[in-house]
Amino acid sequence: MTIKRLMSEPRYSGIVIHNNVAYFAAVASEKGGATFREQSADVLRRVDEKLAAAGSDKSKLIAVTVYMTDIRKIGEFNEIWDTWVSPGNSPSRHALEAKPPMLAHEVELFCLAAVD
Repeated sequence: MTIKRLMSEPRYSGIVIHNNVAYFAAVASEKGGATFREQSADVLRRVDEKLAAAGSDKSKLIAVTVYMTDIRKIGEFNEIWDTWVSPGNSPSRHALEAKPPMLAHEVELFCLAAVD
């Protein structure tokens, strides 16, 4: 059994790959004044970066959990998501309202993706 850890820090790994599945969380790098829409677009850009680092892409997403500070903004998030998601390759997805550890982040994603 091999477990590969990427972007590791003492407290966590940015990406963990096991059995050809990458596990990772993403938050927007835009914070402190960025709107919810800006953070949503940025977090999806960060997902693309992490997928590339893992040797994958958004067409191989298996599941995504969306955590947001205000679930009433799901429609706003969906507008951005719908232009980003790989057509015909939508992952399993669910959204939850949650308070992030860093209050500047309004949206965070947890993703699972297949890796070749």
